[in-house]
Amino acid sequence: MGHLFLPSQQRIKGPWLIDQKALEKLDCLLESIHQKLVQVANTDNAKEGNTNQKKLDVPKNAMLIAKNKSRIEDSTLLGILRDPKAKDFDPLELNIKIGYRYLGPSFLLSVDSKYDGELEYSVECKNDQIRDEINYNIDAWVEELKPNKFLQFWSNWLPYLLCPIILTGITIMSLVLFKMPKDINKESLKSQAYKLLQAGINEQNHNEAIEILLKLQTNISTDNKSAKPILRINALKVLIIFLACIIMLSIVPKTSLGIGKGKRIVAFYKFWIKFIVITIPSLIILPKLIDIVNRFIYG
Repeated sequence: MGHLFLPSQQRIKGPWLIDQKALEKLDCLLESIHQKLVQVANTDNAKEGNTNQKKLDVPKNAMLIAKNKSRIEDSTLLGILRDPKAKDFDPLELNIKIGYRYLGPSFLLSVDSKYDGELEYSVECKNDQIRDEINYNIDAWVEELKPNKFLQFWSNWLPYLLCPIILTGITIMSLVLFKMPKDINKESLKSQAYKLLQAGINEQNHNEAIEILLKLQTNISTDNKSAKPILRINALKVLIIFLACIIMLSIVPKTSLGIGKGKRIVAFYKFWIKFIVITIPSLIILPKLIDIVNRFIYG
């Protein structure tokens, strides 16, 4: 049977929305990881012939850093969650450390709401089986919370593209938003030509037909000289929908931890993502559906 080697280090871009339930589940997972690393440390110690020493323990530490640089530290993540001081915290970063990296079996995990809001974790363990078990368990937890490609693009790239998109959209819409006098005259001439064709060309309207044809070919008209630009209603609707979508998308989800003030932020972002996923497609599709229904009912 083949042996699967899972990578010992992972770094995944956000936005990570980690609520309190996910953090409590992570705490249970961290306790299991700690026990496994203690087992590995003592096994390695016994292999080195240090059987008379006391049972080794592997240190563990959880640290929560707020935006104002204050911090809470505890030996467990659950200890931080239960700390009364955490209620007023505006969390920026969470760091978990089990063991000493490069000096023995260790596990590190960090979640940072700055920049790309990355979640990073690494496992150092000589025992392949234990390392793979830890990787499997932490990967399963990560997979439940991992943002999809759309969320990653929205959070990390769209803010840089908003200005070019807005400028391009407004430029295009400004060209089609108004119906100009020349277009109005051309439509009027086409309407006259259509009526003549319906009536049939004869000696009485022969000269009129030639005049209309010449005006269409030369784009010259003596009619509607005082015509003013007319607002295209459909183009205006598209512009309003476009601007509404841009405004909504400008509120970008960022990596947040469901601790203290972060609980409300996580809840809001989860609601906002669902709202965007439903609202923007509706804004695009609904006008078309209304037009189809109106045509069906009123012909």
